[in-house]
Amino acid sequence: MLAFSSCLQPFQRPLGRRAELQEQVPWDEVVSASAPSRFSPRAASRGPGALGARSLALEVYLLWASRSAKSRRNARAVWCSRQRSRSGPASAIVMRNQEIESSVGAAQEEDAGEDQDTKQKLLQRLRQEVSGSHQLVARIFLSASSDLRHEMLELIAEETMALPVENFRGLLRALRKADVSPENIVQLYQRVQPWFMEQKPNEEDWAQVVYALARSGRLSEAADMVECMERGKEGFPAPDSRMYVLLVREMARQKGPFAASTLLSRTQAQGLIPDAVYFLLMVVVYSSATPPQLDRAKLYLRKGEELMRRQKFDFRMEVAEPLYLYTALMAGYSRLGRFRDTFSVLGILRQRKIRLSAVTFSILQRCCFSRLDAATDVRQLLRIMEQMGVTPETDNYNHLIDCYGQSGQMTLALQVANRMREAGISWNQITYLKLIKAVVASGQVELALRLLTRMRSDGVRPGAPHYTCAFIGLAREGYYEDASRVFQRLVELGGAKDPFAWNMMMAIECRRGDMDAAMEVLESMKEAGWPPNITSYSIMLEGYTGISDWPSALALRDTVLDLRQSLIRIAKDPVATEAAASAAKLELNLTATWTKVYHLLVDAAVYNAEWTRGVAFIEELTELGLPVNYYKHARLLQDVSSSARHLAAQGDQEFVYPDWNTEPESAKVPEKFRKLLVQIPGEVPGTW
Repeated sequence: MLAFSSCLQPFQRPLGRRAELQEQVPWDEVVSASAPSRFSPRAASRGPGALGARSLALEVYLLWASRSAKSRRNARAVWCSRQRSRSGPASAIVMRNQEIESSVGAAQEEDAGEDQDTKQKLLQRLRQEVSGSHQLVARIFLSASSDLRHEMLELIAEETMALPVENFRGLLRALRKADVSPENIVQLYQRVQPWFMEQKPNEEDWAQVVYALARSGRLSEAADMVECMERGKEGFPAPDSRMYVLLVREMARQKGPFAASTLLSRTQAQGLIPDAVYFLLMVVVYSSATPPQLDRAKLYLRKGEELMRRQKFDFRMEVAEPLYLYTALMAGYSRLGRFRDTFSVLGILRQRKIRLSAVTFSILQRCCFSRLDAATDVRQLLRIMEQMGVTPETDNYNHLIDCYGQSGQMTLALQVANRMREAGISWNQITYLKLIKAVVASGQVELALRLLTRMRSDGVRPGAPHYTCAFIGLAREGYYEDASRVFQRLVELGGAKDPFAWNMMMAIECRRGDMDAAMEVLESMKEAGWPPNITSYSIMLEGYTGISDWPSALALRDTVLDLRQSLIRIAKDPVATEAAASAAKLELNLTATWTKVYHLLVDAAVYNAEWTRGVAFIEELTELGLPVNYYKHARLLQDVSSSARHLAAQGDQEFVYPDWNTEPESAKVPEKFRKLLVQIPGEVPGTW
């Protein structure tokens, strides 16, 4: 048995063989690591996939630039290549920058050149397809800008109310499977809600609405609808077991696994037979908990396996197979770093003659990531899959590309991707993300931009991680203007759905020393509905102190204090949701970031000749329970109150509080910092 160490990163692959099961099982949470990376691709891994040639041609005709715009871009690319061939090495960097501008600005030019006539044609085509191809409606909606989507929602709602309610049900399902935002689906439902209630929808229609509300985080509204069904309220059908299954994922996220387990008793109280998918989801919930509760997961696994064997066929799975349950348990072991137990479950599956799937091997490949030569082990598992008759899928090759990319072997990563193409295996969003990371790590940012263009031509929608990785790579290579354009493209598409991308762009502007641009990004972040967090203000403070703009740095103090007070109120508010309280507590526990912010404020006050204010910051720092730099702040600690000095001394048990009036300066420094002075005397910062 191979020896493994706990080092996992998130991956996602649905286990079910039908779309309904794939939508319900949160595999991104099952196999995610205990500390998922901010670049985690799980939110971006459910793209619509590549369409056929007809759909792609129709999309190009409807949504993108006219032939004249394309001809201009092609002519510019040809001109750049000719100039490069004619020019010497001195102009190579200039031509490279021009090509980057052409590649980055291509998508922007396509949207910017879309005039009113094109929009009207697009809306007219959308109006025609509402009663026809729902998949095409979803594709058109996803490709539109955020401003145009509001008009599209109004148009879709208007056309839907003239059709049977079954059409609306199919439309919601198509939008969900095409990875349309749950918030947009709920907005569409809210526009047609009075009409929907008048149509006397059945349980199939209500299931789509309940699922959309649950996925958008509106658990209370979805639970209220199910309760109305239980009470037999007029206009609501009797609930089936599926209604309770649709609530499991969000209830576990907001209220915990125990609250999700109570849905089983509610199902039985209605005289319904529990659904096998419910037990599968409960195995997922307890396996993906923090920390994973594998004993409870095993309990639900046994119940689910017994039910699956008794009910051979399930209405959401072609054949109810216990493999799904065991795979979820393997994911839980892998999250705990118990890789030997993960492989032991594989042995149980083989003893029971349960046919393995590509997802089972995908989890095993993840276990190999902690190995010194992970690529060799992952490649060996691919060979074992072929020997056992299990066809490798896209995710299995993605792991090998990731291993090569992390080890700096960009050429091998591209070779694996090309072999996938030759074998007829399509690239998904994760494939593109791994390739973009690999080429950016190697400094080949032009390839990253070409991959973004290739994604659109293949019908794969780029997500926030793709754009974020691209503009960070551009900034590292010094192409700040191009990085800004890629970021603006991300914002226009509505893909900046968390503060991370905004913070990265602020950090880029601060590194350039352009604090006005950084402040514009901060204000845009607020306007987009994303309140800045403590990391945002830490970046801004570091930028201001980097250019010695002390007054501007001190002006952020009140904002930082207001942020902390608001987080404390949310964390202690009994009315606040569990998710909001957990997020507030998580940010308050970022001790290193809060400490860095206050230390920067102290530095700004001292350098700005505001000694009294610096002393006040030290007192505030100690009151918050944050650590003090005893060497750097030694003189400031002389002027703080006795209670503040006592709190500062409590923060370090090795620190013996001296007499600040009679003791020499060296006695005011803890022993561990005196050793630091001996080791690097020339690099120690000045003493305040």
